[in-house]
Amino acid sequence: MEHGLGRVGVGLVLLLAGSCQSAPEPGVYTFVFENDVFAHVDSNYTNGVGLSWVSPVTAPSGDGTFLERIVDRASFLPGVGSPDREHHVGFLFAQEMFTPDDITIPNPPRTDRPYAGVLLLDTSVFARDEDSMHTWTLKLGVVGPPALAEETQTIVHRWIGSNKPEGWDHQLHTEPLVNLNYAYDRRIVETEVLGLEFDLTSNVGGAFGNYAIFANTGVALRWGRNLTDSYGTQSLRAGTQSNSVVLTPPAKPFGWNLFVGTQGFLAGRFLPQDGNTFIDSRGVDTETLVGSASFGFVVNYKRVLMTVSFTAFSDTFEGQKQAMEYGSFLLTWSP
Repeated sequence: MEHGLGRVGVGLVLLLAGSCQSAPEPGVYTFVFENDVFAHVDSNYTNGVGLSWVSPVTAPSGDGTFLERIVDRASFLPGVGSPDREHHVGFLFAQEMFTPDDITIPNPPRTDRPYAGVLLLDTSVFARDEDSMHTWTLKLGVVGPPALAEETQTIVHRWIGSNKPEGWDHQLHTEPLVNLNYAYDRRIVETEVLGLEFDLTSNVGGAFGNYAIFANTGVALRWGRNLTDSYGTQSLRAGTQSNSVVLTPPAKPFGWNLFVGTQGFLAGRFLPQDGNTFIDSRGVDTETLVGSASFGFVVNYKRVLMTVSFTAFSDTFEGQKQAMEYGSFLLTWSP
């Protein structure tokens, strides 16, 4: 399986490299790592890792490049195709894993969330102007053994000397995933506070498919020096890729900011919790109202941006005993 993971990695590199070759400029790369080890727990959303590439400005032209055709095909979506907006295309390859509270039990209780591994390939179209951005994402993937979450967690835990996960024999069954996600971000305040730049951004969004069904809204504020021209970050777990990858490099070489944000979710279904869609499986009942809060800091130097954050959720399913908390590390680079 280690060789299988290597082939997946090689395939991802080739995919992103091919995407870059079709664009006139290098675009922006982002590596995302999320793990609950930063919260000193080992359950619920326990790990997420992703690599993304976002194109430079791409015109919605039907007879142009591959990326231009993607924008053109998406121009029927609200906010996309307007000549007043800049358009970008992004690809994200990610693996997520979810586990019950105690990974040392070979047969976990059915009242706890099931083991679930998810492998995703997202294709996103971003349409932005000076103060707002529409993001439409088509998520394709698979849940179950083909996601290789058991192999990944077992290898990593062996490397770091952590407990071996014993319950993966009871993970969710194999199921293909198709989801459409939408997010709208708008900068509503941009000013100075105590001699430093300050902005406040609101967002609304939602998702529909067999991976996740939800509506969400929230706010985020940033405070610092030489803020990047972006709309903050959203974690892999929130169902969208990191919006910080769509950015304009700052005018000055060095900048930093502190940020804090909250999100509220009206949740209908989340497959890694509720279980398989079409066949019987383990699962728990997703809470209808879910909230999250996050905080962290960003440091950027020239075309490299580093983000470190911590996120905590309210109970995401009925009967949850251990809070879902995790830390995130993002490294963004524009060649």
